[in-house]
Amino acid sequence: MTEIHIPARKSGRRPRFSADDVVATALRLGIGTFSITAVSRELGVTNAAVYRRYPSHRALVDECLSQALSEVSPPIGAPDREQTLRAAAADWWAVCLRHPGIDAVVAGGEDAYCRLATGPFVDHARHLVSLGLTPDQANFALTFMFAALGPLRPEPDPAQFATRLDVILTGLTGAWNADTQPGERCPLAVGE
Repeated sequence: MTEIHIPARKSGRRPRFSADDVVATALRLGIGTFSITAVSRELGVTNAAVYRRYPSHRALVDECLSQALSEVSPPIGAPDREQTLRAAAADWWAVCLRHPGIDAVVAGGEDAYCRLATGPFVDHARHLVSLGLTPDQANFALTFMFAALGPLRPEPDPAQFATRLDVILTGLTGAWNADTQPGERCPLAVGE
């Protein structure tokens, strides 16, 4: 009679991983394309183990967004509105290059680009207010700029990004310089 060999179950401690490991793995796999299954496989754990850390794919995406956007630095030494917006755009560009697909994830979420203007870029908005804009104008300028910069696909193109940014800033600064005194509401604001 032939003996059947059944491999013994591996003994020992279960693999240990943290919530930070899950986020780092999801970001490495691609914020816009990762799946819980791929993250689990990379970490050597079950899907259920990842779901114990993050109850849904959306919750993990939100944490990935928070982590990626925490890399944004406050504007230092930006002397005017245009330079402050350029600093915010440069930070956004850098985040997009480090985390391909983040622009599409942000655009597809609730509150879309508003989330950027009131979250990681809040220091930029505050600086714009210190330069004479109202909070509504500052949030509008940042939100409009991020939305108008649009998706950076198929491949981020620095020249295209720079051209879009120049057009956006020309429009915003032209409106401020022509029709708005510091402290007044921006005439471009929607719904007034």
